[in-house]
Amino acid sequence: MRAVAVLVLICSAGLSGPRSDRDPALRQAQGENEEVFVFGGGQIFREAVEKGLVDRLYLTLVKGDYDADTFFPDYSEFTKVLEQEEKTADGYTYTFLTLEK
Repeated sequence: MRAVAVLVLICSAGLSGPRSDRDPALRQAQGENEEVFVFGGGQIFREAVEKGLVDRLYLTLVKGDYDADTFFPDYSEFTKVLEQEEKTADGYTYTFLTLEK
């Protein structure tokens, strides 16, 4: 199974290390036949998506305009919607979205 990118999720140690350590760690984890979760910063997400290491995305999309300087990379190739659930809490409207390529 391939890696999964998520916006906010704690994953196994070793997957968020220095760049030179990430690719071998992902390859090793993928060999375990389990879903591998990647969390980042923007650079880690970008690398995982651009390198084609990701088959599924678990996103939380928060509606609104926010002053931000880092953004999740383009995920337009993930077109198959597996789950979509909109919620509102504490004045925020957000959507849990699970996508696959």
